[in-house]
Amino acid sequence: MNEKNHSEIGKALNHVLRPMLAAFVQKNLAQHFGANNWWQRGVLEELYPEQKRFLPASGTYEELTERLDVGLSALLIDIHWRDIFSLKMPRNAFNWVKELKSIRNAWAHDSESFDDATTIRALDTMALVCESFDAETTEQLRAMWSSKLNRQPEPVEVVKPVQEPLPLTGNLKSWRDVIEPHPDVAHGRYKQAEFAADLAQVVRGEGSSEYVNPIEFFSRTYLTSGLKNLLVETLRRLTSGNGEPVIQLKTSFGGGKTHSLLALYHLFGGKIQAVQSSAVREILNATQVEFLPKVHTAVIVGTWTNPLKSTLWGEIAAQLARSTSKPELYDLIRENDEKKTAPGVETLREIFNAASPCLILIDEVVAYGRKLRKGEVDGGTFGNLLSFIQELTEAAKASLNCAVVVSIPESDAEVGDDLGRQVLKQVEHYFGRIEFVWESATPVEGYEIVRRRLFKTCNDNQAREETCSAFFSMYINNTNDFPNESRQNNYREKLLACYPIHPKLFDYLYDKWTSLEGFQKTRGVLRLMANVIHCLWSQNDQSALIMPKCSA
Repeated sequence: MNEKNHSEIGKALNHVLRPMLAAFVQKNLAQHFGANNWWQRGVLEELYPEQKRFLPASGTYEELTERLDVGLSALLIDIHWRDIFSLKMPRNAFNWVKELKSIRNAWAHDSESFDDATTIRALDTMALVCESFDAETTEQLRAMWSSKLNRQPEPVEVVKPVQEPLPLTGNLKSWRDVIEPHPDVAHGRYKQAEFAADLAQVVRGEGSSEYVNPIEFFSRTYLTSGLKNLLVETLRRLTSGNGEPVIQLKTSFGGGKTHSLLALYHLFGGKIQAVQSSAVREILNATQVEFLPKVHTAVIVGTWTNPLKSTLWGEIAAQLARSTSKPELYDLIRENDEKKTAPGVETLREIFNAASPCLILIDEVVAYGRKLRKGEVDGGTFGNLLSFIQELTEAAKASLNCAVVVSIPESDAEVGDDLGRQVLKQVEHYFGRIEFVWESATPVEGYEIVRRRLFKTCNDNQAREETCSAFFSMYINNTNDFPNESRQNNYREKLLACYPIHPKLFDYLYDKWTSLEGFQKTRGVLRLMANVIHCLWSQNDQSALIMPKCSA
């Protein structure tokens, strides 16, 4: 089976993806360096001697483009990401390209490494890489992905043959008659990027409505205990001053940091009321606050192509000055902004109190620190940034109704490199001096997050209950055929929480796939399950649950 998968990956890499990827890379390098210089300046001058020892010094357009295999194309996108390809591809593509390099290397050096799950993931990654520049190739790769996903796996080992189908009591409705997918999922109209929250896009009013529209955002957002705690603490801070002044969001890749910042941005953005959202009412009730306060918000996203026109402190003061219609707030910090020196605690406290209540949201601060260290932004020195972070946390604590919420990466996929790790260590040290560390979703909450995003509200709760009870009874009554886990008292509740997706499928995705480097936890599960549900809905699947197939 691995040999067949290896062959299939080779076909996808070399015959489907490579021609379009090579043309895309060549075109953009030529646009940046010139038609006559792209090979010399964009390729040869950027590679180490061992990386280019088999490459020609020159050649025709066709000859040189032919030398751009998938591995070299991915490497060149990585090298030229900041100046060229970040302007042509979505932000998440940077991580997909890095994963593509690993896939290509594994295919070239280890023919046994591609089991079914790894093959499915590899095809998915290839499709994601080219989604932004070639729809036809993306469609071909998606077709290969879908075919592999729906293919019956070959049996490896039969532990105990089942001669007769195990009985399910009652006449169970199919899942499609009980709960419907959201229209974008059912009809395959979603884009993969829609599952990746982008705070910068939302601030600009761009992106899908589920992220830009606060009412729709909260209708599809499940309030996990961690997210609810975050919103409650921040509301307390902005109203009574009793909540935590500095909150650090830290999870691994795709763990919900940006989604949580979006929840704060929408909750205090003045565009949603309690009567429009049960989630908002729940937050107000938990804090015994009658109305949402008018909050002045400053948002910083460190991965913007040109993140700031000034320093970090200058940008925050300028945003608060605009929000409050008090230009004098920026005047307090103007000299520090122009000289690029950190302003001091008292100055910041004066600004925050004048803008009270105010909320400072900072996403991708490590990415911004890396840009400073490399001299890619004109925001002062890295030392000044660290001084400002210390002053920011102390000023927030000393202010009346100011909250600072910052996202801190945990995985190498987000940190990037050795420089990123150095920046993380120093930034985390200063933010860590005063912090309330937010908790990400538990596995059970992850089920509800996925279900809420992919499906509408259940339209037949009785049928849902009957299906889950029938499955649980089957497990109880056939002790030799099912694992002990399925006979525990809480497994019926787990079936209900996951419906219409079987818990075993969820567990496999969360336990197995999320351990893979670069897999984006809940976001990755959403992308996969959206494709699965679209396929099943289109095929008029009549199963009682969506569950993994196994051979008998």
